[in-house]
Amino acid sequence: MDELLESDPRRIGPYEVIGRLGGGGMGEVFYARSRAGHELAVKVVRAEHAADRTFRARFRHEVRAAQSVGGTGTHTARVLDADTECERPWMATEFVDGPNLRDAVLDHGALSERLVLRLAAVDLPE
Repeated sequence: MDELLESDPRRIGPYEVIGRLGGGGMGEVFYARSRAGHELAVKVVRAEHAADRTFRARFRHEVRAAQSVGGTGTHTARVLDADTECERPWMATEFVDGPNLRDAVLDHGALSERLVLRLAAVDLPE
């Protein structure tokens, strides 16, 4: 986790933002805590995309898709909250501690076929 930048939000919805987890061209992901102390990963749409109606529709679709599968298995984080209609739409999920896929591949090389299948929750014969 990285420290917050001066321009980063300190609150997203009802959640206190603690640090940065990552980001890309479409959004940024922050580590946050609920009032009850639960750890969350909160994805926030970049400001330049927030005004784009088409992008907002895609983000709403992403949230609905994540809600439909999140927490149903051992390999998905449950969506805990979202606001797709605010100034900068966001989605909060359970925080899962561990390396991101990019860093794991950079540190250890390409993943084996067996590991990729396990990550995808494909049943493998023993």
